[in-house]
Amino acid sequence: MRTSLEGHNLAGWLAHCGGFCNASIDLHGTLPCDREGEFSVVALTDIAKGSVLLRIPAACTLRAAESTRTALIWRVAALTQIMELFWAPYLLLLPAEPSSLQVWTAEELNLLSGTQVGNAVSAPFTPVERAAHVVRTRSVHLEDGSWILLPGIDGLNDAQGRAVAATTLTIDNCNCFEMKAGRHLRIGEEVTHCYSKFMDSAELLIQYGFVPPDHDSPRVFSAREIYAACTHIAALTTDENIHGGRASDFASHPRSKRFAATWRDPLSDELGLAILRLVYYANVGCSASETSAAASLAYVAESALKAYIGEPTCVCSLMNRRSDHRRVEAARRLRDAERAACIALRTEVKGIRKKWPRNAIL
Repeated sequence: MRTSLEGHNLAGWLAHCGGFCNASIDLHGTLPCDREGEFSVVALTDIAKGSVLLRIPAACTLRAAESTRTALIWRVAALTQIMELFWAPYLLLLPAEPSSLQVWTAEELNLLSGTQVGNAVSAPFTPVERAAHVVRTRSVHLEDGSWILLPGIDGLNDAQGRAVAATTLTIDNCNCFEMKAGRHLRIGEEVTHCYSKFMDSAELLIQYGFVPPDHDSPRVFSAREIYAACTHIAALTTDENIHGGRASDFASHPRSKRFAATWRDPLSDELGLAILRLVYYANVGCSASETSAAASLAYVAESALKAYIGEPTCVCSLMNRRSDHRRVEAARRLRDAERAACIALRTEVKGIRKKWPRNAIL
């Protein structure tokens, strides 16, 4: 296998600036799974575990004078507009059409109805918005609070749904970023990195534009949704007190929490106890509190499920036309995961009295 011209140019630029790119990887390769305009970092030969793949010196890290992400966005936009000579080998490889939800069609976005990202809208992509997408999907947030771009390293795709994570990233005393092979890599294999172990499907879709298969995604309920359910079931009023505060403050306070349910853990302590406290103080500790809490949770789940009944548009029609199949599949994965969480919650509420006895909410 041979490296691409674009990968060769970027590797040469890194070497010229004091960096290093392993000759056994192509920084701008293509794989059968890549759609038009997409590229991957590919192993050109077998690579042993522990081998240095990339070393990016401070001179090759793209930063802004200020440490904020907004400042970095404006710098990337400015450099891209003028195609600044020093950064050209890197800037020329940035994606022309990002994977942002902003470039989804109205029909594709309609598939997200009822999900956490159901309010996303499509819009024209300006140079600044393109720069914002580049920074959002490729930048690294350092411990000192600053944001930077790492040419070469930021071209690695996320391992989830594509391949087993293959790299580790470290920073030495000279602020040089070094990426090593975390396992043995075979010729033709994609070199990937793990973006985050803690982001759910909705967060991955918003930030990176993809949803991995078999990835958990919670249905997040706002404090307002929970309060509305308790109001409907337990006749909760704004005059009811919760530890000295009005019950309505639970929904209106800006610091009110968001409560998540997943199909693995549909009834978390935070969600269950929040509803129990609301209905308990509304009923002044009467024996109907647990029944009202269970009914309120069921109401929350049923209300959310109504948004998922049926497909908002004909998926078959979209799949048979020129719609992006990956976007359709990502939307379905997110909807299915959130629906599963609501169904599990509806089933779990039957055991609320056993899970939280009355003394747990006082």
